[in-house]
Amino acid sequence: MQSLKERYSGSKFITGLRAYAALGVFLLHCEGGGLRQFSPFTNSIVDFGKYGVIVFFVLSAFTISMSIDNKPGFNFRTYLLQRFLRIAPMYYVALLVGFLLGANAYYLNYFHVDNDLKSLLLHVSFLNLFFVKYQNNIIGVEWTVPIEFFFYLIIPLLFFQMLKRPNIIPILLMLAAIVSVSSYKFYTHSNYADLQYNWSLFKYPFSFVFGVVVYLAYRKKIFFIDNPKYANWTMLLLILVFFDYIFMGYLYKDLFSTIWIGLLIIACQRRAFITRAIFENVVVQYLGKISYSIYLVHMLVLTWLGSRYTGYLNPCLALAITIGISSLTYYLIEKPFIKLGKQLEPSTPLPAVNTF
Repeated sequence: MQSLKERYSGSKFITGLRAYAALGVFLLHCEGGGLRQFSPFTNSIVDFGKYGVIVFFVLSAFTISMSIDNKPGFNFRTYLLQRFLRIAPMYYVALLVGFLLGANAYYLNYFHVDNDLKSLLLHVSFLNLFFVKYQNNIIGVEWTVPIEFFFYLIIPLLFFQMLKRPNIIPILLMLAAIVSVSSYKFYTHSNYADLQYNWSLFKYPFSFVFGVVVYLAYRKKIFFIDNPKYANWTMLLLILVFFDYIFMGYLYKDLFSTIWIGLLIIACQRRAFITRAIFENVVVQYLGKISYSIYLVHMLVLTWLGSRYTGYLNPCLALAITIGISSLTYYLIEKPFIKLGKQLEPSTPLPAVNTF
């Protein structure tokens, strides 16, 4: 079996995908930087930025499965603490800054809630996941973080069960898809039905389950095609399908985004010229590295700029400030805690755990 370092060196495109997911969310929240007014098609591209969070979810399940698979033993407490150290420090800093700035005025007014200690404590404990009024009212994008942490609890179970019993994979995928698509009906009587569904745990099981399945396919080196010379054509076809889907405005965009990103990951294994050019260039790799900070910081920057300037908000200025701050927070906050998490690894391999 390849080492973790060897596997990750062959999956640089994952970092690139994170960059585009973060930029898609940024583009959505800065109102497209003029693209909305350019044409109906570019307006649809801006709207599709919301599905950047699904890309993050699929990639989280994929990379966590990869990390688990490359450890000689699995200790759930160590794993969970490492995941906490990966997401919580930067999340808490962004929460504190947002709280001190006055929180997200739009959602505070929309839900008629205060920027108070109750709100902050619910966010810090991830319990805001269960209270729609407090899911997104400080930063404006934080609703995804407790969802990710919840699925951190079950991804190891999914991975080990699928690894031992591949025959259950179709069943799990089908059940996850049914839950993700049909759970909306449980919120139809709520005043906030759309938001409750969009920010709900029950909308995203398919994305996380599919991410684990994609890793298992990646692990077995399953390709669309066996001949590498067709890899560029495969990538081009996937890109054309993506833009066709946006242009035609088909339904079930969540499911499409999940399946499409999974197929893209499998196709990227061949590291075709298009893959390297789009996902592995230096700029995109750097943005992917700081993508978590970009995701949490950009809304704070947009809120701050919006409170200082009226009228047209310069997206280039907002992006430059976001990247600058995100670079600092990555090196000062994220990276030290990532390193601390790695130090929790035992010096001698743990015995294999057969709990799952």
